[in-house]
Amino acid sequence: GKSHRSSSRDGLPFLKLLILQRNKLTDIPKGLRNLKSLQSLDLSFNGITQIGLSDLRNCPQLENLYLKSNKIFRIHPEAFKGLKKLQFVDLSNNVLTAILPMMVIALELPHLEVDLANNPWQCDYSVAAFQNVISDSWRKTWNGICSESVGHEGVHRWTPQSRSSRDTPLPHHPTKP
Repeated sequence: GKSHRSSSRDGLPFLKLLILQRNKLTDIPKGLRNLKSLQSLDLSFNGITQIGLSDLRNCPQLENLYLKSNKIFRIHPEAFKGLKKLQFVDLSNNVLTAILPMMVIALELPHLEVDLANNPWQCDYSVAAFQNVISDSWRKTWNGICSESVGHEGVHRWTPQSRSSRDTPLPHHPTKP
């Protein structure tokens, strides 16, 4: 009886796989903090709009995160910090546009494999600033995304072709007022 009460208070401490697809979730569930053994989390096909700083903090064993086909428009730059075992994140088919938070994640987790397809990325010259410091796999990901992205008015399409030297000035391109 005593161990039963403590295990219910701690949630499901040995759960490794959790699939919550198509549940009309709008946020990352707060109960994840009790799932310290969780290795794979599938939250695809929900209505999640953002990933906050502490949403995944207490999932140190997380290896795979599936967030495909949500409405994610914002990811805190340190949302995956501390998730040392994270290997794959699927963020395809969301509404992500800002490159900067993803570049911070790329610097923090250079080994991470990500699917960022089918998001309305605003690819511009800011990607070039990161070409020297991101890993080859991240560089290939951005090359593919930026060559296929549909630019918004006032945002210019640009495909990084190679690494630039730190001494190479970034090209200046006037923007419309």
